[in-house]
Amino acid sequence: MPSNRRQLLIGTSASALLWIAPLARAADGAVLRDGDTEAQSIDYTSDARKVDRARFPHYEPGQACQNCKLFTSTDDTRLGSCEIVFGKLVAAQAWCSSWEKKA
Repeated sequence: MPSNRRQLLIGTSASALLWIAPLARAADGAVLRDGDTEAQSIDYTSDARKVDRARFPHYEPGQACQNCKLFTSTDDTRLGSCEIVFGKLVAAQAWCSSWEKKA
């Protein structure tokens, strides 16, 4: 019986990797843009210096994706991935309403 469970776990892990790999490749060139539906849903602004402070009073100058705990930079330091953006990269100098200070 243990070998069946082991085979199941190995098969499940391999299936997960096959499913995740195309998603990672999709993010290689796709960059989130201000007008994208997903960008609008999180109040994404590709340049944090242009955040509407009247609309987002909790925004403070200096906040940007690059210093958000949800952001992971790529080899190109101008772009990175975000835990809440699926399949696209975000600009390091961008900002969204989900910004959280990096520890």
